[in-house]
Amino acid sequence: MSSRPSVSVIIPVYHGEAYLPRLLTSIRGQSLACDEIWLVVTDSNPEIEALARSAGARHRGVDRSCFDHAGTRSEAAAKAAGEVLVFLTQDVLPAHDTTIETLVDALVADAGVGAAYGRQIPDEEALPAAKVKRLFNYPDESHTKSSDDRATFGLRTPFISNAFAAYRRSALEEIGFFGRRELICEDFCAGAALLSRGWSIRYEAAAVVHHTHHFSIVQEFQRYFDIGVAHRHHRWILEEFGSSDREGMRYLGLGIGHFRRHRQWFGIPEFLLRGLTGRTAYLLGRNHRRMPRSWCRSMSSFPDWWDRDEVDRGRE
Repeated sequence: MSSRPSVSVIIPVYHGEAYLPRLLTSIRGQSLACDEIWLVVTDSNPEIEALARSAGARHRGVDRSCFDHAGTRSEAAAKAAGEVLVFLTQDVLPAHDTTIETLVDALVADAGVGAAYGRQIPDEEALPAAKVKRLFNYPDESHTKSSDDRATFGLRTPFISNAFAAYRRSALEEIGFFGRRELICEDFCAGAALLSRGWSIRYEAAAVVHHTHHFSIVQEFQRYFDIGVAHRHHRWILEEFGSSDREGMRYLGLGIGHFRRHRQWFGIPEFLLRGLTGRTAYLLGRNHRRMPRSWCRSMSSFPDWWDRDEVDRGRE
């Protein structure tokens, strides 16, 4: 890879009219000029197509029945020309005009790093529990993780977020991009695969985006059910890096400590309720094979995924 690698930005889009104008404007104003922008649009419409044209972005439509968190990204990555592939979700916003350059530089600086992801900070309207989640997953200090760090980071060792991540194309190609079929956690699975091939993962705290999930309790349940399903499909990752129990206790301790330090006692009941909801949903997801598919469909945030005949169980 040259000192100035070519960069492709890939953004999956679903009804993103409210987000895309400001995101595309921010990307065009970044200090690092990206060589191409791909919008991979589920259920495309003329407004999205016009936004893509005005931003000079390439546009690819995907039927909703065919969308997959892994397969759709893999297809886009294979078509993109960049030596570095930067993935964003439609609802993030770079905090600085150097955000993408900072992340790409962190990736390029070390030839052993296969992927880098940036820091996500919550917006002002974020619920207290959502702010704690961002503090837990995205600390203010950068670090590089290899498979040798599993004793330190546990299940967070392979953690990456495709809300804002950059991958060395050669590394992604080596692991078959994100695979073909994943309900969720395609980034986490790719991180584990990269580590197993000897690559490292860089967390770059200086590359910052604004990003918050405004989940209701029901949406929280659905998301953690899906995570449990993904972890069941890829049990080898938990066997390699540790179970979710340790990380769950760390998250609980960090959250309660945060509310106590800031004397935000009102936030503790909801935080505990969401934690219990998430844990229950996660365990149900881990045991989804014992349930009728119709039950899984009703508990998932992506019910259409369960309607497909083909089921890829992943590397167990």
